[in-house]
Amino acid sequence: MELTKQTQEMINNIKNVCATFGLGNASSEYKIITEIFLYKFLNDKFLCDIKKEYFQNINLREAESKLVEMSEEDYNKVSQIVSIDTPYIKKDYLLSNVYNRQNEKDFHNILDNTLLGIANDNIDIFFWQNRQRHKNQTF
Repeated sequence: MELTKQTQEMINNIKNVCATFGLGNASSEYKIITEIFLYKFLNDKFLCDIKKEYFQNINLREAESKLVEMSEEDYNKVSQIVSIDTPYIKKDYLLSNVYNRQNEKDFHNILDNTLLGIANDNIDIFFWQNRQRHKNQTF
């Protein structure tokens, strides 16, 4: 029940932001809510996979903080353990890093570039033909 309540609260908050900027009840509102939820889901899936391997004794938020503090080299080593079905998320694309940039000028471009970057970095997972080919490969 708590998760349902938190999810509904998050949807209402996103709807309020959309309404504030003139997108309330527009077709764009649905797209924005869907994209933000997908981004949150992909970020959490990536973090959960890494947490399972490297940070078992701490919560997800603490695991993300430790990842953000890592050097790029260490981050890339740690992030190689994610399962084949988990999208890779660059350090700059982690939700906490993007959130911390929300007051920068042209934040909409930062968010758009983040979502496009995640999509481009994971084309083999998201694009069905590549996924079928990738799934049939033996390692």
